[in-house]
Amino acid sequence: MIINAFYNCSFLSNSSFFIKEDEEEYNVTHESYNDILNNVEKELYKVNDKYNLSKNTVQNVFEILTQTREIAEKDNRQFIKLKDHTIKALVDFGVKDLPMLERVSHVRENIFTKEEALQMGFSIKNKHFHGLGLELYLQIMSSIDNPVAIYQYTDKGLYTDNNFIVVSPIKINGFNTIVPIEINQKGQFNCVEIQYNKIKTAYYKNNNCYIENLLNEGKIKEIFTGSTYQQTSLTENNIS
Repeated sequence: MIINAFYNCSFLSNSSFFIKEDEEEYNVTHESYNDILNNVEKELYKVNDKYNLSKNTVQNVFEILTQTREIAEKDNRQFIKLKDHTIKALVDFGVKDLPMLERVSHVRENIFTKEEALQMGFSIKNKHFHGLGLELYLQIMSSIDNPVAIYQYTDKGLYTDNNFIVVSPIKINGFNTIVPIEINQKGQFNCVEIQYNKIKTAYYKNNNCYIENLLNEGKIKEIFTGSTYQQTSLTENNIS
């Protein structure tokens, strides 16, 4: 008996799914697909009359989520583009204004719970599934154009100064969500070699002291809070 892996999945709790009895192939109804696209597009797409997510972000993310492991293994996409631009706060700091991409496997890990990943046939070994759900994930990615704060890693941290922590205004259980970003990356996207800034993941820390501890240890420094920059020289000298 084939089990409908989406039936109890929280990441699309408002959508109705079906599966053919004679095929191991997951399907989504045309009506539910359009409903969720329309709802998310209305809520997320425009900020100050400008798109802050790439045109096909919602559709591409949705396609990724509806793939079983067998289908995903045949999909040669390693990354999807979430933004055509780099968020302004980073550009003003000296970061190149490049497209912002995230690895396909990390998109799944951001959105799925472990249980949902298992239902779709994916391994959970050595992976961190955050269970954000589709709409919350998209809200977070939309919101980082208006960050609460941004921190840059120093040479005392685990990462180079090409790595940043962007604090989103979206909260989970009272805690702001965090979006780590690594800049100045190169790789294949749609069979073309491009430069891009990488969104590494999205999550929240159930710990009010997490950022404070990193600051106190000198592993990060604050470069932006609200609408205020913490350095007066906003040039490419700020980054490697």
